[in-house]
Amino acid sequence: MVLLWLRMSSPVYNLISVRLQSSCTPLIVAKIPYIVTSLYRQVVGKEKTMTEEKATPLQPPQTQDNDEEEEKEMYAVWAVPEDDVEDRLGRLMEGLRSEFGGPPFGPHLTLIGPQKLTATEAKRMFKSACEGFKAYPATVDQVSTGDSYFQCVYVSLRHTPEVMNAAGHFMAHFKPFTGKFYVPHMSILYGDLTEEEKKKALEKAYALDSSVNGLSFRINRVALWITDANVGSWVKIDEHNLTS
Repeated sequence: MVLLWLRMSSPVYNLISVRLQSSCTPLIVAKIPYIVTSLYRQVVGKEKTMTEEKATPLQPPQTQDNDEEEEKEMYAVWAVPEDDVEDRLGRLMEGLRSEFGGPPFGPHLTLIGPQKLTATEAKRMFKSACEGFKAYPATVDQVSTGDSYFQCVYVSLRHTPEVMNAAGHFMAHFKPFTGKFYVPHMSILYGDLTEEEKKKALEKAYALDSSVNGLSFRINRVALWITDANVGSWVKIDEHNLTS
C-alpha cells in the first residue's frame, strides 16, 4: 500500500508524503496516506479557487452596427424622362447655360430631396422602393423662375395623380410624411440671377423651345444620387429601369 501510495503522480502529493515519512514513527507513517490526501485536497482546492478568482469571465461576442459606423452623405432620388425628352431638355439647358452660366447637370424630376444617410441605408431604401414600381406619365405645365439657386429656372409639371403618387411612394420608403407640399418640377438652370436676368432667361427658354408647354412624356428610370452642396461632385450611385 505504501509503495502504491508513493507512486502517486502528483508532485505536490509526493513531496508532502516523503517529508512526513522521514520524521514520523511507524504508527504515524501508516496513517500518512490519509493525512497527505487531506492536505493535498486542501492545497489543490485553494489553487483552484485562486484560479477561478483570477479568471476573466467569458463575454458575449461583440456585434457591430455597420450603418452606425458608415459615413453619412446626402442622398437624393431622381426620376428621369425617356431618352428623347431627356435629350430635348438637355439641349434647352445647354442653351441657357451658354448665356447665363451655371453648372451642368442632367434633366430630372426630384422624388426625394437630399437626406443624410449611409450608403447601406440609401441603397436598401432605394431597392425597396423600386420593387414593383412602374413607369408613369408626366406633362409639362410651363417654364417658371424661382427664388433659390437650385430653382432659378425650371419646368413645372402638372400635378397629376401619377406624378404625385410617385413622389408619395418614394417618400414612404425613405422618410415619414413631413406635411411639406410636393411641387413637381425639373430645374433647367441653376444660378443666382437678378430678377431682370431671370426674366431674360425665361424668354430665352421659350426662344430655344417654343413648344415645351404641354410636352407629355414617360418617366422610365429612377436614380439614386449623392448630392452635396457642390454640384460638380454629384455622383450617381444606382439606377433602376421602370417597367411599363
